[in-house]
Amino acid sequence: MNDENNTNIENNYEQQYNGNELNPQINSTNLYQEQNAYENEQNNQIQTNDEIIELGEKIDPNDYLLQCYIGDNYYPITNNIYNISAGFFGGLYLFYRKLYLYGIIIFLIDFVSISIFKLYFIPVILRIVMLFSFNKLYIYWSKKKIEQIKQQNSSENPSMIKNQCRVNGGINSKGILIGIITDIGLIVVLVALCVFVRISVSIFSYSFGDYRNNSDEIKTVYDTSITMKDEFLIDLPESFVDESEKYDYQFYYSSNNNVYESCSFHMYAVEKYNNSQELLKRIEKSSKAEETTAISEKMINGIEWYTFSEMNYYAKKTYYSTKKNDIVYVIEIIKSNDAPTNCEHYQNVILNSIKKNRNT
Repeated sequence: MNDENNTNIENNYEQQYNGNELNPQINSTNLYQEQNAYENEQNNQIQTNDEIIELGEKIDPNDYLLQCYIGDNYYPITNNIYNISAGFFGGLYLFYRKLYLYGIIIFLIDFVSISIFKLYFIPVILRIVMLFSFNKLYIYWSKKKIEQIKQQNSSENPSMIKNQCRVNGGINSKGILIGIITDIGLIVVLVALCVFVRISVSIFSYSFGDYRNNSDEIKTVYDTSITMKDEFLIDLPESFVDESEKYDYQFYYSSNNNVYESCSFHMYAVEKYNNSQELLKRIEKSSKAEETTAISEKMINGIEWYTFSEMNYYAKKTYYSTKKNDIVYVIEIIKSNDAPTNCEHYQNVILNSIKKNRNT
């Protein structure tokens, strides 16, 4: 009986739709008379898909399409100013209502505000806004979508438009599950991205020196006018790869799997500095490492060096600085925490082999 009544209601909608929009020459009074005659033969209400279609009011085609589009909970959504499900479930409820893009946006706002900026009140405010504004916004979105469907299917019959509204709108019974999977996926991707960016920035700063451009205005620049081999002589172990330029020494430990970055040695001259100890003090002061050692003095092969180390969770970086002919030279030795145990031995060999070139 319900199916038969539902069919009659839909036929009545199609007649009105045809009369009001497709065939304007049809007298609307006749349509209302036919509808009233039908209504008198029926009960006051018909139950269809958990929705109440009230026959006491004349059916407006646009309202009927809106009902087809919204589907479940049509009357609570159109008559209430609040939506508890939207306020409580947030992005998951948007997925349930097929608003996937908006659901992703809510997930992103939640993650960024909590995980990055520690603004825990933002999701709470967002839920309150959704609690009291979702119904009104959803009706607005639904009407816009219905107009798009009508324009795209202007040559189709009313039944086709009605079916398109039901297909595009309504709910997705698997939406909450899809939302949970999407939320987890976004969290994994965003966490991985944050970790990658943090490590990349740290490695870049650690490798090239935060002291080259910071609040103390420490800007060390390679002195490319120096020919390093004319100033210092170094014996390079066979296990290291030589990638030196004319103005610097760059050595990388070469393991059997061709990984070079785990153990490196870099020596260069800097411009505009003539005090090696003062340079290291400023580097130490501007360091962002988790731990640093105190600056100490060492004498190796008649060369006076000042040195200190920075330690982070992924590597240890040691600085050596000396002065020759009013030019300051800096050594950076980087040993990652996963470097081979013989890496430190080779670095000591390199340090102990450094000698001033007697010709200069």
